[in-house]
Amino acid sequence: KSLAKAKEKRKCPKWRAKKADQDKAWREANKEKKAAIDAKWYSENKEKVSKDSKDRYQKKKEKILANLKEKRKDPEYKKRKAISDKKWRVKNVEHLRKYFRERARHLQKTDPNYVLKNQVRKNARRVNAAAAGNGKVHPSSLAQLGCTIAEYKVHLESLWEDWMNWDNYGPDPYTQWQIDHKIPLDWFVKNSEDIYKAGHYTNLQPMKGIDNRRKSNKILD
Repeated sequence: KSLAKAKEKRKCPKWRAKKADQDKAWREANKEKKAAIDAKWYSENKEKVSKDSKDRYQKKKEKILANLKEKRKDPEYKKRKAISDKKWRVKNVEHLRKYFRERARHLQKTDPNYVLKNQVRKNARRVNAAAAGNGKVHPSSLAQLGCTIAEYKVHLESLWEDWMNWDNYGPDPYTQWQIDHKIPLDWFVKNSEDIYKAGHYTNLQPMKGIDNRRKSNKILD
């Protein structure tokens, strides 16, 4: 009987409103205690929480994504989200550094496009430094390259020797290949009015590391 009464009581809107106010007041007065209780419960139920969360998302995926799309259009939501994200980043600096280090390592090993983007940016920085001038505006790294990363990848692969692949691209001079400037940057600095041509894809080719090192700043016939 007592359980049935309690069940009926919980259906009463007035009782539920009063209980919600009481719970809220208790949480406000016992923030640290509530945080400790929540942390302990989460620690003991981590796997269940994760599974339940994933199941809920899969069941309501379309609705969740549609609601999120609408929320993102709200300027007030954008402001609150920006503030919230900033606070989270400040609190989790080391976590973010570790995440981006691991992500970069993974992409460096598995994604040729990521490798090439980094190489193109690095090459553009070298060219820009050589062309430096007060207030000088440099073309973007892709503008200097003269094609997309995908097209650049195809260009390099078309020049590969039989043993070359994306797994053996790297700094080792004896077992890996590198990207060589057919006409070195130094030549463009001294002889060309358009130094940015040094980074054009037609001036770039794959070459075994040791051969690239021996070639140095020379122009081969």
